[in-house]
Amino acid sequence: MGFIDFDEPSLSKFSWGFVLKKTWLLISVFESALLLGLAAAVLLFSSPGRAQIAKQFVDTQLVIAVDTSGSVTNDEYETQKQGVVEAFSDPQVLKLMRMCNDAGVAVTYVEWAGSRSEHQVAQVVPWRWLQTEADIEAFRFELQSVSRSYRGETDIVSALTFVSQIMRNSPFTSYRKIISFSGDGYQSFAHGALEVVDASFMASDGGETIVNGIAIDTSAKAAEEAKHSINPGFSGESALKLYYESQIQQGPGSFVIQVDSFEEYGEAIKEQLFRALNSCMS
Repeated sequence: MGFIDFDEPSLSKFSWGFVLKKTWLLISVFESALLLGLAAAVLLFSSPGRAQIAKQFVDTQLVIAVDTSGSVTNDEYETQKQGVVEAFSDPQVLKLMRMCNDAGVAVTYVEWAGSRSEHQVAQVVPWRWLQTEADIEAFRFELQSVSRSYRGETDIVSALTFVSQIMRNSPFTSYRKIISFSGDGYQSFAHGALEVVDASFMASDGGETIVNGIAIDTSAKAAEEAKHSINPGFSGESALKLYYESQIQQGPGSFVIQVDSFEEYGEAIKEQLFRALNSCMS
């Protein structure tokens, strides 16, 4: 290939003035891109925790936490799980959920037990945003397919600490944050304060979290558990309910339901859902 023979007009296009002009233009474009990049970096790193990802607003965030400690048989475990599934199939509950459908409801399912040496709490079904009938059906199907996580002692302190953490780290924000916490016994061993949570610890997104309880007081089993646990002097036929009211229940309008068997758990969780979702009307 030979050299290109530039004629005079063509050569004039590549004068030093032309080169300097184009070079200046490229530098300006580069500087603009650099400034935009720096601005983005400032936005990314200027706020605490780096970038603050916007949370999705929902009407209500709901954590359902169930007891899978060794006192709960496999049949009782399945009865609890089926009770939650049926609660999310109840016509009244579904009607209230439809009234929240502009923002929807976020729900997660947790199983807890306890051990002195290992962590025994699991977020079995992660946060799910329920806006439509299809969302609710998918949640029910997912819940039915899970297997039992633990079979240990009873560590209410660790369970509620874990639940408060997943509430604070939820990808959602809401007017209402409600925990439905159920179990059939008392704290098994010393592990922090018996007053398991306080309002400031449970607070998230500037809102107060409500903790409702379901005390499953099967008399013989509860009496046996009380012998081998940290029971701060509660006795009588409503001892476990009193314990839940003193140590677990928290927040305005919170409450504890006592049932006498796991077969009654389904009705109790349905009542808790109904009372929680009824707030969508206000």
